Amino acid sequence: MIKDPTKVMWFLFAMVISFFTFFIQSIFVAFISLIVFIGCGYNIYKLYRKDTSEEESEEDNEYLEVLNIIDKEYFIDRIFRDEREFETDLSAYLKAKFPQYKIKSQYRTPVGDKIDIVVDNKYAIELKVANSRADLDDVFSKIHWYRKHFDKLIIVILDVGRFEDTNYYAQEFKSIGVDAIVKMGRMSLHNDSY
Repeated sequence: MIKDPTKVMWFLFAMVISFFTFFIQSIFVAFISLIVFIGCGYNIYKLYRKDTSEEESEEDNEYLEVLNIIDKEYFIDRIFRDEREFETDLSAYLKAKFPQYKIKSQYRTPVGDKIDIVVDNKYAIELKVANSRADLDDVFSKIHWYRKHFDKLIIVILDVGRFEDTNYYAQEFKSIGVDAIVKMGRMSLHNDSY
């Protein structure tokens, strides 16, 4: 028999308090562990995103540098016989401007498409002499295929004064996310096969 009921009550009270203390401590420890786990995961994520975004940022800067050089610094001071000669000229210019990049003309994709110029296996450059609407319409179909191999694509249109809507087409290319540059130039009159 229980001789002193207050001792039993205190004993039960101490047991309940210990149980709740243990329970609350367990929840607290679990909560703190969860916060630490989430915090570590978030820090790992931030480090990953930082590395990825720095690589993307560096790649974007390289692309913009190539784009701006073609747009602002590449001047055409000669008469071309055909589009291939235009390609050779721009390719040589880019090789001189960017010796650190691998510049390749007539790059062949795995499915056999030929891209006029590829910079560092990252950016495609398609050149087109604007003789007619059909010449520039042809570029729209090429864009679809080139984008399967390259995220960034530059269209360089050589306006030789035979077709009025070159700037309109440049804006249309830009509206679908493709950078387009119109350069004024001349083609020799004796060569009508473009």
